[in-house]
Amino acid sequence: MAVRCVLHAAAVLIGCSAATAGMDIDEYMPRSELIELTDEEAQRQRERVLREAERARVQAAERERHEAAERMRIDAEHAARPFAVRLIEQRCVGCHDMELVTFKPRTRIGWEWVVLRMQWINGAALAPGERTIIATHLADRHRAPARRALAELATALLVFGIAGWLSWRRIRTHRAHDRNEPENPR
Repeated sequence: MAVRCVLHAAAVLIGCSAATAGMDIDEYMPRSELIELTDEEAQRQRERVLREAERARVQAAERERHEAAERMRIDAEHAARPFAVRLIEQRCVGCHDMELVTFKPRTRIGWEWVVLRMQWINGAALAPGERTIIATHLADRHRAPARRALAELATALLVFGIAGWLSWRRIRTHRAHDRNEPENPR
């Protein structure tokens, strides 16, 4: 019975070493009226509990030191990576897995469109110039094959061609209205 109480007290000390900082050792010892111990046995138990408590404190301090060193190593490793990689992790990986970001390789124009869409439609918070950094890095690291590059170029030309034609048409219509000339429908 006495051994079980001592083991229980030691387990409490090891498991809760931070919470025991201000408590006296006698609070962890079994009450003498419950267990009949000689003074010598009680003193040995006190010493054993104190040793176990000190060992638990040392282990906790060692564990904390190792964790702090590991955090510093990880922080240094993160800081050593290129700015573009850290920027992508800050801006893109919050919503997407990195595998999803790099799933489909694209050209520079394709990555510009993707990042622009994320900014305009999905509300990605990008500071001025960050879109270019992200698109350039992704285009360098995850370049599209030639066939996809040609398809993206054709799509870009089509979109810009239609946008140019619509812009030209709008300008022509406004000029005709300004001169009160009827528009020549062709």
